[in-house]
Amino acid sequence: DGVPVYNAAHILGIFSIFNSDAIRSAELYKGAIPSRFGGRLSSVLDVRTKEGNEKSFNSKVSLGLISAKATIEGPLKKEGSAFLVSYRRSLLDLYLKPLSKFTYQNRTNGSGFSTYVYQDLNVKVNSAFGKRDKVFLSFYSGSDNYIDNQAWFFETENSSLVSRKEGQRLNWGNTIGSFRWNHIYGNRVFSNTTFNYSRYNFSLKSFYGRKETASDTLSVEEFNLAQYVSSIEDLAIRQDFEFFPNPNHEIRFGATAIIHRFDPNLLAIDQDSEIQNINVSFDNGLDDELIRILTTEKQVFDGAIYLEDKFKIGQKFSGNIGLRGTFFDAGNTNYFSLQPRLMLNYKVKPNWDVFGAFDKLDQPLHLLQRSGIGLPSDIWVPSADSIPPSNGWQTVIGSKLNFKDKYEVGIEAYYKKLNNLITYEAGARLDQVNNDNWQDRVTSGIGYSRGIEFWVAKKIGETNWRLNYTFAKSDRQFDNISQGEIFPFRYDRRHFFKARFNKKISAKWNFAGTYVYGTGNGVTVPIASFRITSNNPAFQNQPIEVEVIDKINSFRMPHYHRLDLALNWRSVRPKSTQKMQLGIFNVYNRQNPLYIAIRESFDTPGESELQQFSLIPFLPSFSYSIEF
Repeated sequence: DGVPVYNAAHILGIFSIFNSDAIRSAELYKGAIPSRFGGRLSSVLDVRTKEGNEKSFNSKVSLGLISAKATIEGPLKKEGSAFLVSYRRSLLDLYLKPLSKFTYQNRTNGSGFSTYVYQDLNVKVNSAFGKRDKVFLSFYSGSDNYIDNQAWFFETENSSLVSRKEGQRLNWGNTIGSFRWNHIYGNRVFSNTTFNYSRYNFSLKSFYGRKETASDTLSVEEFNLAQYVSSIEDLAIRQDFEFFPNPNHEIRFGATAIIHRFDPNLLAIDQDSEIQNINVSFDNGLDDELIRILTTEKQVFDGAIYLEDKFKIGQKFSGNIGLRGTFFDAGNTNYFSLQPRLMLNYKVKPNWDVFGAFDKLDQPLHLLQRSGIGLPSDIWVPSADSIPPSNGWQTVIGSKLNFKDKYEVGIEAYYKKLNNLITYEAGARLDQVNNDNWQDRVTSGIGYSRGIEFWVAKKIGETNWRLNYTFAKSDRQFDNISQGEIFPFRYDRRHFFKARFNKKISAKWNFAGTYVYGTGNGVTVPIASFRITSNNPAFQNQPIEVEVIDKINSFRMPHYHRLDLALNWRSVRPKSTQKMQLGIFNVYNRQNPLYIAIRESFDTPGESELQQFSLIPFLPSFSYSIEF
């Protein structure tokens, strides 16, 4: 509904935050991005929620093994206003926690548990005032919470008792709200005035510790703790106009103003760290509370104006041409940018389209991510006096062919160049990062992305299917990292394939399946590590852990692939609709990686190895829903 969402995924991308019961439409812009969208270097997914039924009350309840959902909508007053409320909660924690407890307890001298829960709430209200004015209120709140705690102990050959603990706590969530006033000036002009609020919170606490006791009086403990806490809050006003001078032109223009507030924090400590007011040990490292670090919030201003014309010339030629101008106030420095956008489409024949696009893009917000292993750590920071906005351009060319409106075949190629990207410097000390010092720990560089996508689909009939394959490459280059060598981006996914299938068996039954395959993400794995003691006063003469890195993102996580199958039943009656689904998630029990980490070997204590952490194995599912 026009409000930015800074993380659109549950379970690190396995499920979407968008509850289908609350969604009215979704439109994806990959390579031909209209000028009304800005502030991002990547694609735009424009999601619009349902506005509620103005004529009658409807309700829907769904219960399954993975999640439970409930939706209600109806009029507030007849033919003038309506509301919608939809809630969804995952049920994975009900059996993931006891199952993981059983697994950990059956490990030698082990204990612990894993649990994961996500939830979403959508609320929307609209009301008409006369024939020309209508207001919309929409609200969304969603959250993810993941906990994994493990502890175990064993006795070494020299009779020392070794205790080990590790834990991961990952939480993130979005809260967004929108007030929109729609006004009709006449048959050809109308406007939308929108007030938006958006807040994204992310927190990660990761702990690993080892304690060896040789006698009642002699013990050695070592641990490392990493904590990432980040929030970004937006308050925005937007004014949009649409003008239809004639059937061949749809002109849009408008402006937006946003105030961003940032609060990023990163903390990495071990048993030798001496940071004031922080007391962490082997015994309390798995406590629930995050360590609070007082920092100053950073506030910046972001503004833009745009103009675009969606046009049609004759029966064969159409397109969208636009221009976007942006302004970003970083404090002592102001950044301006002009971004032309162009999309052209030509109908060679009534069933054959050839298209091309060019976009210039600008992004004043930066996402700091580690290239190393472990859970993701998303920290948003704004452009600053010494850190200009990222910018780039991309070009797309493609063709699409329809056969008797039954089959569709397409090909699309793209190339993108990115500038002023930032990442952590090689060897940057990350014991404490916040708004006051993050600029001293980053370096800037460039990026390249290119790829080619093929698809073929059967869209009409009792059997429908769609196949997509993309061959892509995404690289980064920073002068101060890896001697300036080009290296693959973390999300460089060379091959991605997806197949969807749907078969109508009868009036009530249909069978569906989805198969997904993707190249594993690239991560940086150290080939060795050692400790040195620095005489630099900035490091307080503490021992420093030094990792030896061969190449950035040269290690590939295992490829991601899975097969999902479902048998669906649907019965329509005059006053109700019932649905049932029998399904299997991850049919052949692929252990897809959630993340990987370096841990002490279970088989050879004292030696390190890469360990993979997976979340959802083979999972039968059943759901039932009824709609009145």
